[in-house]
Amino acid sequence: MKRILAVILSVCILCAMLSACGASATSENSAPAEAAASEPAEASSDEEAPALAAEAPEAPAEAPAEAQEEPADVPAEDVEDQEEAVAYTPISYPLDTDVSFSWFMSYPGVMEIFVESPFHDYEAWNEWMRRTGVTIDWYLVSGFETTIEQFNLMLASGDYTDVFMSAMVSSATVDELVDQGIIFDLKEQIPENMPDYMAYIDANEDFAASIGSESAEGYWCGLHAYTENTYPSAGLVIRNDWLDEVNMEVPTTFDALHDVLTAFKSEIGADDALWINYNGYIPDNGLISGFDTMGAADTNSYPFYQIDGEVMYGATNDGFREYIKTLSQWYSEGLVFRDFMSYTDSNTQAPSDLITNNRCGVYEQTLDSFHQYDDSSDTFEIVAMPNTRQTDSQVLHFNGGRDGTSTDVLCVSTACENVETVLQAFNYDFTEDGYLLMNYGIENDTFVFDENGDPMLTDVVLKSELPDVSLALSVFTGTDANAYSGIKDDGRGWALYDEAQQAACEVWSNEGDDKAYVFPSLCSMNLEESAAFNSKITDISTYVAEKTLSWIVGAADVEADWDDYVANIGAMGIQDCIDAKQSSLDRYYENLIS
Repeated sequence: MKRILAVILSVCILCAMLSACGASATSENSAPAEAAASEPAEASSDEEAPALAAEAPEAPAEAPAEAQEEPADVPAEDVEDQEEAVAYTPISYPLDTDVSFSWFMSYPGVMEIFVESPFHDYEAWNEWMRRTGVTIDWYLVSGFETTIEQFNLMLASGDYTDVFMSAMVSSATVDELVDQGIIFDLKEQIPENMPDYMAYIDANEDFAASIGSESAEGYWCGLHAYTENTYPSAGLVIRNDWLDEVNMEVPTTFDALHDVLTAFKSEIGADDALWINYNGYIPDNGLISGFDTMGAADTNSYPFYQIDGEVMYGATNDGFREYIKTLSQWYSEGLVFRDFMSYTDSNTQAPSDLITNNRCGVYEQTLDSFHQYDDSSDTFEIVAMPNTRQTDSQVLHFNGGRDGTSTDVLCVSTACENVETVLQAFNYDFTEDGYLLMNYGIENDTFVFDENGDPMLTDVVLKSELPDVSLALSVFTGTDANAYSGIKDDGRGWALYDEAQQAACEVWSNEGDDKAYVFPSLCSMNLEESAAFNSKITDISTYVAEKTLSWIVGAADVEADWDDYVANIGAMGIQDCIDAKQSSLDRYYENLIS
């Protein structure tokens, strides 16, 4: 049966639910630059092995082209705009080695209720060790606070595990970890020891763009994962039963939204018709992007973006002022959640009593919790809303869709004595069989192939005793939230969503919008830039937050205050912050893989 590695989803959008060392290995199969498809030594088939497909982030996945069974020294197919394609020598698995490596890993404490020994008892990872021939010595910690505390103690002691994820380190970039002698720069070792990883880079522009960024070393300092078939996991929703009652359509523009909110207040009695969070925004720029700018999600995130490589600061441009004027006017009319500043329990979710008591009709909702309030009344029904814009033809430049490239990378510490073998082992995640193992687990147990040759999760995963499918995926596949797993296919969980959730995903994708103004997620500042930035940005952000709230509730007038406000932010050193971000952005673009 032909094994297709990418799940072909709906025609509109793909959704989903939801990282030592030794001698070089020899090859039995080839890995063309357009795909990675090394087979384990014990596996064989008369069928051609499918390649991993390149795909555009917002487009449905295409069925992958089939790998060509050529000798290892045959160059890969020509790639347009490349002078010369690169041929990589595939690796045969299992590796002929007895190497083991240690891995600092965290897991949610709830897993101990369902699994006697997390990770030790995860069959997919045990199978990964059997197939690669390399053993993992897990260093396990549960609970967020305990994890960070234990990880910092490990770093302070200088006794590092062989590998760990960069997200554990909150105070340094990966470049700084290299400079401090904590992790290796892997730029030379990766191409020699990870042929399928390199082939995937060649086949995926977005993935390639993440690898050579940040500095001369950049994210070669760690191994990236990549998520295919990403989806917007949350967005604006509106009470559809109320729309029917007031005989109105789902609003797409600010004028239409104003009219709907007014009707909800006057005819339904919704006194807090529009929910905003305690900072004065809708998450994912749900309203403010319609003013061609962005706002801070909270006082620890900052509204920096870029236009054609030039760094902008959103809180001082005219679009921000217009957003504030609009929200202030709506607040004065009683259309906005009156106590938004006081509700600090969540920055992304409206208080439940606001919904169940029929006080709010437009708010943010997650895809997984889409049906959270269905039982609150006999008529309750929500539908998704697109991000609001000035006109229906306006293209928004802050699309809230997820980036497939991981910002969290697998680092190999300087304690590791077998770097090459560790890299060769993790290369397996980018082979066909590694991809299937990490995403679907073990054939005829946790997944089967359907009549079209596509992998499909079984009830072992979908109807396990674990309370959430995402937890089940951590147990039965290799894609744990805190682990490195090569390529993650979010499309595998599409069947878990009903028609309403699928429709919501389609709306939230905001088809036709782009991410042209989004600051690259993998662009980070060096020590000098961080020092300059951090010395000013906290005070600036506090000032902006205070003014934002006072303007929205009408305690001050944005038009009267604006010139002094902009001047004050200038005097507080915003240009130093912009310059630091610009320097990091220039370096990011200079070091991208072409």
